[in-house]
Amino acid sequence: MIVRPRRVKRLDPQGALADNAERIVLTRLDELCGFVPAVLDPRAVRELHDMRIAAKRLRYVLEVTADACFGPYARTAAKRAKELQDLLGEIHDCDVQLPRVEALALELRDADAAELRSRAGDAPDLDPQLAVRLPHGDSWRGLITLEIYLRARRDLLYERFTAFWRELERDGFRARLEYAVRERPDADTPSAAPEEGPGSTEPKPRLEPEIVRFAPSHRLEPAVPSAIPAPSAGLAPSAGPAPSASELPTPDSPTPDSPTPESPPPQPPVPAGPPAGRAAPLTPTMASGAPEAPVGPVASPPPQPAPPPAPSRPAHRPYGGIHPTIPIGSPEAPTGPPAPDPDEPPEDRA
Repeated sequence: MIVRPRRVKRLDPQGALADNAERIVLTRLDELCGFVPAVLDPRAVRELHDMRIAAKRLRYVLEVTADACFGPYARTAAKRAKELQDLLGEIHDCDVQLPRVEALALELRDADAAELRSRAGDAPDLDPQLAVRLPHGDSWRGLITLEIYLRARRDLLYERFTAFWRELERDGFRARLEYAVRERPDADTPSAAPEEGPGSTEPKPRLEPEIVRFAPSHRLEPAVPSAIPAPSAGLAPSAGPAPSASELPTPDSPTPDSPTPESPPPQPPVPAGPPAGRAAPLTPTMASGAPEAPVGPVASPPPQPAPPPAPSRPAHRPYGGIHPTIPIGSPEAPTGPPAPDPDEPPEDRA
């Protein structure tokens, strides 16, 4: 006979699902915990079975509503309820099998006892040799062995149940579940990820590829060279330093060929000497990769030595001692006859 569930009060058909599920869970939880302390007696077979039914009902309602309506502990409570249900189910199996095994063994033993009495006949006593080969001897001896096994197994499982229930009480199973059913999950918070394992049947979410779209550019800016190589020997000098990014022409700006009346035409930049040790630029008539194009930086030509100065000698004074480079009347102008030139030949002094 299955115990009838308690009636859930104050259910509102027009209310929210989480609120109605909260009332159902609290009723089933109170029903489950109501079997304590009666189930702490190992002979309370009926109460243990009813507690298993209550654990099953609590588990079913939590598995349906835990993720959608309650806090994260509700899913853990559903697992604990399933463990409790399975353990009490094993105890119930032993409680169901034991009376049947005992009754069948007793029935076979009674039949063998009647057979043995008929074998004795009118003898004043029963001969032990008559009990050697009884019709059901092997059957009821096996049933007695099974009965002993079931009793020992039931005692072991019941010890596990009491230890498990004490663990639930230490962990605050009831209080934590009562708190969890009053929580409401955030709409933006995803539900708990399913556990992965060999027994997991929940499908894994598909990962959709992220599509990145790039907006097209309306105008392409010309690339500005980061460095201008220096000209090498034998090549035409550069027209000047490279213009900056702000000086580069754009499609909307006027070109040098058609200057506007408001602004004067741009003047060509003053050619500047290239810095030493830098690579020579390509001339307009030399294409990159051509056989004449130099590869890599070209060394500057070595400096030419300056010509030696001419030997100094006094200038010839053919005009009566007036120095050709000093104007007349200057304070530095010599007076009197010029001094004879020691390097001048005697025949030229007359």
